[in-house]
Amino acid sequence: MAAKSGTLVTSQSKNVHIVELLIEMVRNYLALYDKPHPKHKDSLLKDDLWNKIGNELGLTGIDARLEGKCEPGPSFPAGTLKNACTVGFQGRSGETLMLSEVGGKDTELDSLDDCQVTIQGCPATLFARRLRNCHIRCGPVASSVFVEECESCTFLVACHQLRVHDSLKCEFRVHVQTRSIIEDSNELLFGKYDFVYDGDEQDWCASHLDRTVNNWNKVDDFNWLAADKPSPNWELSRV
Repeated sequence: MAAKSGTLVTSQSKNVHIVELLIEMVRNYLALYDKPHPKHKDSLLKDDLWNKIGNELGLTGIDARLEGKCEPGPSFPAGTLKNACTVGFQGRSGETLMLSEVGGKDTELDSLDDCQVTIQGCPATLFARRLRNCHIRCGPVASSVFVEECESCTFLVACHQLRVHDSLKCEFRVHVQTRSIIEDSNELLFGKYDFVYDGDEQDWCASHLDRTVNNWNKVDDFNWLAADKPSPNWELSRV
């Protein structure tokens, strides 16, 4: 009984210290905006503090984020793993790729170069990582689309939420229910979603997205806080 009590006290002490580290992270992060700071200093600070938390837990920084169920910025949920409910493509180059049986499944596109990808159906979530010179057309996504480390790509996506991280020279033609979020990205172009295909009405119904609500032209840039000037990292399509 005494051993169990000691373990409980140790666990409680660790939890208290983790909370203290989280408070430190928030205070330091907010303090960055009280004075000029170099680009990306905020990201480095967050990573350093997550590493501190990870050391306390005996985890890596990214695992610490998962343990605390925190999702910093618009990046991918930390620790995302493939499972039986995940479909997609990885490590392909110069191919035309097609997915149609995606209803209710997470869909992942990882490390593709010069690929044309068409996804028909209603994915639960779409993850796009490390894509180069790709053209992605996707049916309505029931929840979120996460884009990370992509360059010179075009995305046609309909979703509840779009989050873009560390990407360059990408075009997004979107139907999105909330404001899109970008971070550590530039030269992005936003326009209206225009992907149609046979049977898409059924997929729209399955997604529960409101076709009358489209915030394609509303974007929040986590690296641009000036309220009186638009972010230089994205613009609206003139087409």
